[in-house]
Amino acid sequence: MDNFTSDLPQLVVAGRFLTGQEEERWQRTLHDPVSKLLCVVLGVLLIFFSIQAAGAATQIDWRIPSLVVPLMAGCLWFLIARVLRARRRKRQALENAWLERWQDHRMIRAGSMISLYRDRAVYSTMRGSSILPYTQVTHCVESVDGILLGDGHVTVCFRGADMTAQQLFAVRRFLQEHVSPSVYRVKESAVPLLSEPLPNVRFANYDTVITRATVIPTTDNRDFHELLGIVLPQMIIYGLTPALMTALTPWPLLNCVIFCGVFMLLGALITHLAVRLKTGKQGVVRLAFTKEGVAKQQNGAVSFAVRGRYQMNKSEAGVTVLYATGERLDIPWSAIEDPDALNRELP
Repeated sequence: MDNFTSDLPQLVVAGRFLTGQEEERWQRTLHDPVSKLLCVVLGVLLIFFSIQAAGAATQIDWRIPSLVVPLMAGCLWFLIARVLRARRRKRQALENAWLERWQDHRMIRAGSMISLYRDRAVYSTMRGSSILPYTQVTHCVESVDGILLGDGHVTVCFRGADMTAQQLFAVRRFLQEHVSPSVYRVKESAVPLLSEPLPNVRFANYDTVITRATVIPTTDNRDFHELLGIVLPQMIIYGLTPALMTALTPWPLLNCVIFCGVFMLLGALITHLAVRLKTGKQGVVRLAFTKEGVAKQQNGAVSFAVRGRYQMNKSEAGVTVLYATGERLDIPWSAIEDPDALNRELP
């Protein structure tokens, strides 16, 4: 991993791990209101286009609604099922990550330390450290539970239950000065619950690096297929309305096939471009495989996953790392500096 400048931390705060209830509240707090509004708008559009398509079908031929209405109902059912499945999978991944972390009783008892430097925040436990440069922070949110900042991969949380009023004031002022104002949001003022600060803990890391790897992220077909399953049913419904209201050909069913096909191709293209754009923003991933876990550096941020919070499976092509959060990394053998050393560690 790249070395940062050997400066001293400006502020150090000891803490404890989030409880399950706190993690659920943070998930609700971090949910983007724009995404909620977009879902509502899409839902209204789907209902509007469904009504328009059904009305147009009844004016053409009494037999058309018997085909169009079941098709729209099936698309809506499939769309709802895919959305609920995606939400359930995300929730299950978060629960798995929380349960596996809390099974490490030694780490839970030892607690954590957050060190704020001039250019980065460092979150440390007895199992390793995660580094988050302020330039990579995409959200910094204050709520009644504390202050949380992250970049989508690395998360640093200051619990109000672990801070005094003086510590909270210092952390809030420091982050407001070092994090971009455009990402700092205040939902509710954090509430400090301690009268005396928690004692600082020094973690000695004697971990041994087995080998390293450098990976260029590729388009994840699972993301593409999951998003495609949500987009295509919508495009079919959107395509039915102009198909039944436009006399492109003398045959209404042929119109439906043409318009729905064009809309589905357009939806698949947009989905592909969206997934490619997301992959392009991820940047090169550098990994260090150690005795205690896997360290990952991406876009300047460094995270560390202890054993138990991921699975490693090997194949002829390489190694696949499956994180408890659902993230997946496919690493070819050619990208690993010492494949034999890593292969000896794998079952």
